[in-house]
Amino acid sequence: MRNDLIMYTNKEICRKIIMEYTDKEKGISVNELSTKINEMGFKISIASLYNYISCYIRMGIVKKKGTKYFYIGEKLFDHNEARLVACAIISLNILTEEKTKQLLYKFSKISGEDAFKCIFERFEDYYKFWRCKKAKDEEAFRTLSTILSAKSNNNKIKFKYYNKDEKPDFMTDKEGKHKKIYKINPHCLFWQNDMYYLLGYTDDYNKIMHIRIDRIVDCEELDDKIMNINW
Repeated sequence: MRNDLIMYTNKEICRKIIMEYTDKEKGISVNELSTKINEMGFKISIASLYNYISCYIRMGIVKKKGTKYFYIGEKLFDHNEARLVACAIISLNILTEEKTKQLLYKFSKISGEDAFKCIFERFEDYYKFWRCKKAKDEEAFRTLSTILSAKSNNNKIKFKYYNKDEKPDFMTDKEGKHKKIYKINPHCLFWQNDMYYLLGYTDDYNKIMHIRIDRIVDCEELDDKIMNINW
């Protein structure tokens, strides 16, 4: 059974499968749709499928192709756009190899079966991208998620940070206290020189800072609200 479809209603499953397997050039019949749904471990009657498709046609989501076939009205990504997004995902060095594969798989599910084939048809070529520096763990990805959550909630963050000549294992002084702990008002994230950076304002030093995401450790969202700063 497709685990990613478990929480979907029957009507949503119908739409999602039409989106994944069809485009203007390739339609799907109700019987073919029923077969695919059955193969995925779900049971939806033919009559229900006709009702769902009729509803989606009225909404403009699904189009007719001849008298027998249907296809999704508009794809989110064409082949070249799918490749472009896939390459961007692969090149992110804050992602582990496993997380990269997970995101590619998830992206392929919203871009349709043909775009999925475009992404993975020359899989070995993409491994050349993976030979670039990839994260050893998901610390940077967790940091990114925490920053985005804090920004959405209008909260400050705090974290430990190390410079390029230091290592996370050597961030404490002789008394075991951490040398660098920052409390930041997060403003935005940006990509520069193949690295993710956080632009923020620090309470401790009263200045704007550009902070590399992959050098942040133990990032936490605080209950303190972000200061109203004139950027």
